Amino acid sequence: MAAKRCREKGFSFVELVVALAVVAASFGVLIAAHTAAARQEAHARSLFTASALMRQILTQAEIDGYPQNGDSSGDFGDDYPGFSWSRKITDADLSGMVKGALEKFGVDPALIPVSMGGVRQVELEVKWLENEKPVKVAMTYYAVAQQ
Repeated sequence: MAAKRCREKGFSFVELVVALAVVAASFGVLIAAHTAAARQEAHARSLFTASALMRQILTQAEIDGYPQNGDSSGDFGDDYPGFSWSRKITDADLSGMVKGALEKFGVDPALIPVSMGGVRQVELEVKWLENEKPVKVAMTYYAVAQQ
């Protein structure tokens, strides 16, 4: 009878336990990867939303015309809860930028009178909370007064 039992095909209990441990470890890795992917997808969705909201603010600024100096802030209401924005508008100092560009081309900046009036620097931020941590997207643009 003992000889017959040795020839029987099948898996031992130890082999089954080892196989189950491998499956359990693999399942844990898959769950961790899925969680990380879901977190990255949520972050990408928030970045896309923030970019679209920033574009909305820029479009409204184009409609409103040349901005006045000052700070302003607000939120996007019930349509986009948790998202807020802030804007800081100052007179732009472009003299260093223009001087550097002229010198790069070998032109003496003193020979070309450049008026720097009528340009405003606008710093714009869209902020939100992600995993209870503040996140923001920021940009700076320049508004030029129409002559």
